[in-house]
Amino acid sequence: MAVSTSSRAVTAPSRFARLAGWSYRRRWWALALWVLVLAGVTAGSQALGSDYHNDFSLPGTQSQRAVDTLRERAPVRAGDTIQVVVQGAPQARERVEVMLDRVRALPHVADVGSLNEGGGTIGYATVTLDGLAQDVPADDVRRIIDTARAAEGDGLRVELGGDAIRGAEEAEGGAAEGIGLLAALVILVLLFGSLLAASLPIVIAVFAVGSSIGLVVLASHVATIADFTPPLMILVGLGVGIDYALLVFSRYRSELVRDLLAGDPSYAENVNRGPSLQPRRGRRSTRPGGRCSLPGAP
Repeated sequence: MAVSTSSRAVTAPSRFARLAGWSYRRRWWALALWVLVLAGVTAGSQALGSDYHNDFSLPGTQSQRAVDTLRERAPVRAGDTIQVVVQGAPQARERVEVMLDRVRALPHVADVGSLNEGGGTIGYATVTLDGLAQDVPADDVRRIIDTARAAEGDGLRVELGGDAIRGAEEAEGGAAEGIGLLAALVILVLLFGSLLAASLPIVIAVFAVGSSIGLVVLASHVATIADFTPPLMILVGLGVGIDYALLVFSRYRSELVRDLLAGDPSYAENVNRGPSLQPRRGRRSTRPGGRCSLPGAP
């Protein structure tokens, strides 16, 4: 009698699979190395500081050739501009002129145009910088802002606009990211049923994003990196980290269900009910260690 046999092809584990296996078997070594890397790149980035530079040039385009021609033939007009808008009585014109003279003497100011008035109470002047907005230090832009607004008072109002002003007055992140992490933690706790299991993907995402930001700060000294890279990395890194935690949880649960069904088809009835996989009184979908609980599962 002929006997048919089937063999399953065994493939060698990939490099990432071997790394994951090593990290699991030597979890404390992996955690210690991760902490050392995070501490090292953080200390190095804080010691050296960042050297971000925004480069929006487009070589070979007509607009870039026009900018290059303007820089070559009229460098005073090639820089970005700041609009200074004033509102007040005509008697305040002298104070405005004094303020514009003070702005003209500040660093990175190439030219200050004359005050333009439309015959009413509002006027404006154009301040031309000696470079693009991203090339002018934010501290020098803030000096321009402070010098212009120092003339306010006694019915005179001063406002400034332009790319350089928006860049200098941008608020640092922090509160929004914290609220997002808190909301993600609440959702994960409701899904996992365990604070420990829900905190794990968030902690991993924070460690990964922190290490990446430190490396980006160091890399900014040898490559052109825009100043909006860190907030973009935080947004994507935290989102992807939490999304993948949900993916791994769903995959683990589906694989566990499949193994249970292969061993005892009677589980199909319980699985198809649905609520048995959901958190409910007397049974949680996840134990404190992060393992899934199913009806009759060990």
